[in-house]
Amino acid sequence: MHARYQEWLAHVFDHTPTKNGWYFDNPTEEFEASPLDLTLLITQTCTNAERDLAGFSNSQVAQGLNYIFNNSCSNVIFGPKDKKVNTVTRCECIQSVIYLYEGCFKKRCSPQLSHLDEARKSPLNIVCYMLWDVSPLANWHGDKEKKTFHSTLVDLHTAVLKLGHDACTESALHGLGHLHSYLAKPVENAVDNWLRQNGSARTELLHYAKAARNGHVL
Repeated sequence: MHARYQEWLAHVFDHTPTKNGWYFDNPTEEFEASPLDLTLLITQTCTNAERDLAGFSNSQVAQGLNYIFNNSCSNVIFGPKDKKVNTVTRCECIQSVIYLYEGCFKKRCSPQLSHLDEARKSPLNIVCYMLWDVSPLANWHGDKEKKTFHSTLVDLHTAVLKLGHDACTESALHGLGHLHSYLAKPVENAVDNWLRQNGSARTELLHYAKAARNGHVL
């Protein structure tokens, strides 16, 4: 366990949810740590999401995940973007997000589809859906290892597609759609495989998959 992990969990998640988000209400409350430490803390949080986030409400978790992944809420997510952190450690951080889906999103998101603005029963749905819009982890422009990171992301989204939860599937398709301009063929293969195996899925989700296959997602 990282020496500051408990401090980190409290800083990120142990807040009364507010309309704007506690990080906007208290903008000076940034978690000060090195890029490597932030990367390791994100990895540990995702890996142990089911156990370590269980004591927090869906609203607390939603705001905490926004603080971690949304660079308009904090600079935390730039930790694994920092080139001083070695490639293996950064890839492990990306790979760990599968456990966030398995242990948190799959268990705590309702099955509604956010791209259709269906009424959501959990505030985590929109975080799940928008993860790859708000996070710079999908953009590696200028990084010499960008192909490695993009490939790792395709593998992550492919794994998420196997979870069999509509909100998670929608999120993974959303992420793959954004990756199409970088790795068209792997993205198309991942979506095609899902379509072959899930022909009985919701019609709206099938349509979304076909749009994502060609990079046509918002």
